Amino acid sequence: MAAIQINGGSDKQNAWASKIAADWLAVLDAEISNTALRQDPSLNWYADNLQASRNSLMAGFAKVTAKQVIDMHTAKISPVRSLIEKARAK
Repeated sequence: MAAIQINGGSDKQNAWASKIAADWLAVLDAEISNTALRQDPSLNWYADNLQASRNSLMAGFAKVTAKQVIDMHTAKISPVRSLIEKARAK
C-alpha cells in the first residue's frame, strides 16, 4: 500500500484520511495490475488511461484536506470508480 499523507486536519483526521486515500489508490493499483496480467495488447490503451488516472489521483491528494477526503468517504463517494469508468470510455 502506498504511503499517502493527507493534511489539513487533526492528527487523527489526517491519519484516517490518509488511510482512506491509500485504500482508494490500492483499488486503482489492483485494476492496473489485473489489466497488466491479462497481457492483451488490445488493452494497452486502457492500461495507459489507468496510469494517467492514477497520476491524476496522486496529484489531487496534494490539494485536498483531510475533511474533504473523510466527507467523500462518509458520503460513499469514491473517486476511483469514476476514474476507472473514464479510463474505459476513452
